[in-house]
Amino acid sequence: MDIIRRNFFRLLRAGVMDEANGIEPMSSYKWQRLAELLRQQNVVALAVRGLQSCHDDKRMNMPEALREELFKEAESQQCEIFDTEARLSNPLLNSRLKHIREAEPHVIDTNMETVRLLDLIVANINHIMNKGLSLQGILQIGLYLRTQGQHVDFVKLDKWLSRLHITRMASLLGNLLVEVFEFETEEVPFIRKADTKASKQLLRTLQGDNSSPSTSGQLFLFQPLESSTRLVKKIKQQLEEIEE
Repeated sequence: MDIIRRNFFRLLRAGVMDEANGIEPMSSYKWQRLAELLRQQNVVALAVRGLQSCHDDKRMNMPEALREELFKEAESQQCEIFDTEARLSNPLLNSRLKHIREAEPHVIDTNMETVRLLDLIVANINHIMNKGLSLQGILQIGLYLRTQGQHVDFVKLDKWLSRLHITRMASLLGNLLVEVFEFETEEVPFIRKADTKASKQLLRTLQGDNSSPSTSGQLFLFQPLESSTRLVKKIKQQLEEIEE
């Protein structure tokens, strides 16, 4: 990963989790490239928060004019809120998800923090299948792990992920936190194995290839039931449009 993307991810991490983490000095040209990337991904507001966290970092050498420009843009723009619905397209799996939510408050070892983490993972999957990866969505998982992870029952979470057939997809999201956002593996217990495809998929997003994985087939192996269900729905919709 080049220095521009390293600083890109570090600024976002600082913006979401208030962690200044060793910004590397760059030329004015590279800072301009990074700013363009922030605009493309609609995360200028998050990056500005990161800049505020890094104000004491002596290695931070972003040109003052560019910094002021980004701060003005952040003031005039609403920060993109990750509020994707936590649902699955496959009716059977979505029914299981609803049952988990409804049953958990009534069990002896109830743990609603685990339900909240499950919902964040499912919401990210829903976003990926519809629109592609969400940087803010992935970081929301990381923030939750940092602030509430000690309260999560990861044994229970593993059972739910398996029941919903999203274990591999959850592992992919966890790998992104480790490979790209510099989390420790121990912080993300639902990772099944290291997967180099994770960072490659995110880099495709940053390069503008953010087409829907459900139609392109990029993530079919990670989420076959969701992909199949969405593909069938798309075909049915196309047939209905033809009939009309």
